[in-house]
Amino acid sequence: MRISYSAYATYKQCPLQYKYSYVDRLPKKESHHLFFGSLVHEALHYMLKDIKLRTLDDIHKFYHSKWDDRLFVEAKLKPEEWKQKGLNLIDAFHGKFDPNAQEILVTEDYFAIPLEGGHVLSGVIDRLDKIKDTSGQNTLEIIDYKTGKLESQAHIHDNIQLTFYYHAIRSRFPDVKDIRLTLYFLEPQVRRSTYRDEGHVARMKEAVYETIAQIERQKFEPKINNLCPWCDYKEICPAYAKEQPARRWPALDLKWQEVLLKAQGAKGAEPASASTQVEHKPTSRAKEKNGSSQATLF
Repeated sequence: MRISYSAYATYKQCPLQYKYSYVDRLPKKESHHLFFGSLVHEALHYMLKDIKLRTLDDIHKFYHSKWDDRLFVEAKLKPEEWKQKGLNLIDAFHGKFDPNAQEILVTEDYFAIPLEGGHVLSGVIDRLDKIKDTSGQNTLEIIDYKTGKLESQAHIHDNIQLTFYYHAIRSRFPDVKDIRLTLYFLEPQVRRSTYRDEGHVARMKEAVYETIAQIERQKFEPKINNLCPWCDYKEICPAYAKEQPARRWPALDLKWQEVLLKAQGAKGAEPASASTQVEHKPTSRAKEKNGSSQATLF
């Protein structure tokens, strides 16, 4: 089976949520948070695809052309406030970016790395740069953009998502040492970096294989957690219905419940197999001059 960090993290958070999303493939609500983060990522990809030719005005026009006020009707901030927040992030990034400080090899790069047992580890890396290490030797830096809150250095050292990315790039470039892994927090314009070794990869693989085994055994019990009120599937979750009154969680959206029940009924005739589920492979948006991050580096 194919598993990404998102799928892995979803299963760890709640196996039933994983089933609804990746096995049953039920619809998800449109989210202004996901839209906002995705659009900022898109705008940065557009900018970096040809930084020397794209002006800030060009990037603004691209951003405006993709914006959709309708997704922000129920948000705490007004649509125009969210829109300006995104422009501020882009402007700050553009003002700080030095095109001569590194060589961008690829942006929005899809990977699919074989694992034992015929499984595949997949995902998308925001950006891969060729940089110099402290001794002046060529190495690589994996960069993942974050539009959310700043995380602690300790959290970044333990971030298994970065281990997924390290393994993907290390598999392509086994001779490259000391690959730097960086989370770039866009709102405070702070970069926090860490490193990985093969011990991290071994522990990550062990966790992934254990998760795959549970999925293949169809272990899909609900797991109550603090994020339940924001789950797209709480309207059909038996655990949420049981816990909601005592915890005073939000009431069910009956219209959305109807959408999910209808989708369940439509898919009930041909249920997906947990052992053969395949995630959607995104369209690669690798930087054109390189074509792939497997380009010759040194």
